Amino acid sequence: MALGESKTPLLFLIASSIINVVLDLVYVIIFGLGVRGVAYATIIAQILAAVGILTYAIKKNPYFIINRDEMNYDARIVGKCYRIGLPLAMQASLIAISCVALQSVVNTFGSVVVAAFTATSRIEQLVNQPFNSLGLALSTFTGQNIGAGKLDRVKKALINSLLMITAFSLLLLIVFHVFGNIIMRIFVSDAQVIDLGTQALKITSWFYIALGVIYVVRGMLNGAGDSVYSMINGCVEVAGRIVFSNTLVLIPSVGKWGIWWSTALTWFITGVASLIRYRQGKWKTIKVVDRPVIKKNKESSEEASLHNINEKAYVQ
Repeated sequence: MALGESKTPLLFLIASSIINVVLDLVYVIIFGLGVRGVAYATIIAQILAAVGILTYAIKKNPYFIINRDEMNYDARIVGKCYRIGLPLAMQASLIAISCVALQSVVNTFGSVVVAAFTATSRIEQLVNQPFNSLGLALSTFTGQNIGAGKLDRVKKALINSLLMITAFSLLLLIVFHVFGNIIMRIFVSDAQVIDLGTQALKITSWFYIALGVIYVVRGMLNGAGDSVYSMINGCVEVAGRIVFSNTLVLIPSVGKWGIWWSTALTWFITGVASLIRYRQGKWKTIKVVDRPVIKKNKESSEEASLHNINEKAYVQ
């Protein structure tokens, strides 16, 4: 995807999903393996997709063709990978912990609230997908253009991305306020759960813009190599979900609605923290790798070679 080839991964993902569904039916209905069958199907589908896309990459993309003399351990590169990767991993872990903490609060309200929260969470996972995809695309775009020294293009891409998520969020706001009940019926059939979930969606949908801001700005800053932001992002989400959920539900006039308000307010403060980090401008000065100095009057052999590799990759 960093090379601009996003179609092929999508095709392998679609193939993996189809294989997964087919194997689910085979293992559960024909062999009667139940939950174990579903697990086996998922593992097999993911292994096949992983092997398939790796084989395709090695055969079609010259970047994956590694010669024996290139297999050298470089401590500097490994160190930089850890410096960028570990904070991102910690960010994901902290966000997962915050969701578990919120779920523990949800579980105290009984089966109807739990069912409504589960349904609205599934719906919001679908909402997250366009935001997440845009954030990933912006991350790649940012890394490429910062490497080329084109910060203006990064800023322009961020502004356009924010406009896109604003338009999408406003559309979803209207959809969930008008058709929220119908959408809930797709996931659950209990009348109480549907009514509760419909009202919950009306609360959180007002904050989808903040959710989109998180994904977009996070993608941009991660692409710039701002590993400190990753820790900030994770800590803010943990603090938000734990503090808001354990506080709001204790207010008599809020009660169970504090569950969804805590999610919404966490998105809001995390989005604000993301914008503050962006406005600080530290992402402009981060150097992940040292760019070689290339003389203008003579193209270096390395640059020419890289250009040829890129051309071959895109042609194939």
